[in-house]
Amino acid sequence: MKKWLGGLLALVAFVALFVVVVAATLPAATAYRYLEPKLQPLRLQGIDGNLWTGRATQVSVYALPLGELRWTLEPAAVLSIHARGQAALAGRDLNALTRFDVSREQVSLSEVDARIPASVLAPALDIPSLVLLGELNLKLTSLQLRSGLAAAAEGTLVWRNAGVSGAAEARFSDITVSFSSPRAGVIEGIVRDGGGTLAADGRILIEGKRFTAEIKLGVRGEDAQLAEALLYVGQRMPDGRSLLRVDGTLRRLF
Repeated sequence: MKKWLGGLLALVAFVALFVVVVAATLPAATAYRYLEPKLQPLRLQGIDGNLWTGRATQVSVYALPLGELRWTLEPAAVLSIHARGQAALAGRDLNALTRFDVSREQVSLSEVDARIPASVLAPALDIPSLVLLGELNLKLTSLQLRSGLAAAAEGTLVWRNAGVSGAAEARFSDITVSFSSPRAGVIEGIVRDGGGTLAADGRILIEGKRFTAEIKLGVRGEDAQLAEALLYVGQRMPDGRSLLRVDGTLRRLF
């Protein structure tokens, strides 16, 4: 019995060692060719390196180029059903760092730190007369993706050096959105201003593919430029504030 058990353990150790060696030397491009059909609409180009440490010179989603992707995998990941590691994305409009844990059921991200120009929000907000200025800084302690859609999140999005230009110009204090998940499959974002001349409060809701937002905007004190800018945002309310409503559909990331 002992000899049989010892032989079994030796076989398991050999198989584990063989898997580690194969994974360590497997070209990243070869692995991607196998996974590509399952990753669409995510696409990687210019792939080099191996499964442990690799790089793609260009990553795109729905043909939208995002930038260069670099990743490292933890060695223990190959012996489990999870792939754990770190990833960094560097592009013209997007720079991001994150840790990831990928299983068959979901993708879990942690320590997410991303920086994006505020102008990327323009299509969603649909305010053609104004250009959004400043930078969006996304910091999430956790983000869970299921079936390619965001299912849970904890963290903040801060619009720094916020302002608008175009038909009217104005600068205002930072705006913060605090994300949490009140129930399974739902992400709620509470919008708050930084206490400057722009008064902002509202709520963002993400549930499956549906995205809705309702934000009330007003002016504290006297700021003629900001008051003029708000004339081009949303609908005017009886109290003089502007009500910005956005209702849309999110697309799957993979």
